[in-house]
Amino acid sequence: MYTVVIAENDLIQLTAYAKYAEQMNLKIVDKVTTKEDLIKSYLNYYPDILIVGVFLKDSDVMEAVRIILDYGFHPQIILLSSSLNPNLLQKGYELEVTDFICKPITFERLEKAVIRAKKRIDQLRKLEQFERIQRIKKKLIHFKYKNKTIHINLMNIIYVEKFSNRKSLIICKNNVVYETNNSLHELWK
Repeated sequence: MYTVVIAENDLIQLTAYAKYAEQMNLKIVDKVTTKEDLIKSYLNYYPDILIVGVFLKDSDVMEAVRIILDYGFHPQIILLSSSLNPNLLQKGYELEVTDFICKPITFERLEKAVIRAKKRIDQLRKLEQFERIQRIKKKLIHFKYKNKTIHINLMNIIYVEKFSNRKSLIICKNNVVYETNNSLHELWK
């Protein structure tokens, strides 16, 4: 399930966007009308998607989006505006928004933007999962056991202990125990 925060200064439009989001099976974690509330809400819920009107009660939404991005977060952002001002479009492009929709907003047009956002989220999740797997794969220890070099992923090791001057005992999850002449220092190289 994808989570969303909706930010819009017009309560009627905010309600309409929330209804659209529910029809698209998005989980609405918050609805806000100000820049400060948008930032607080994002930091509380870390939603996947921000559906935001360009103007909020206290400021231009671009300030809030820039602050969220400056914190190091990268939600999918769908900007809604009644203006096609080139400067506004340029700002949206610079902030790498997922989509820019000109009002009046239709369900079909918002759905198209949400589908694009979901695809990007899925791609990022796959990439993060792949990178996590690659990091885990790289965490190996290597040691000699019965004249062979053994490679074990750190995730599979339960316990390592030095039990004599040059011997270490390695106990793994699958109940395999290795005794090696490698020192603990050599194991962690």
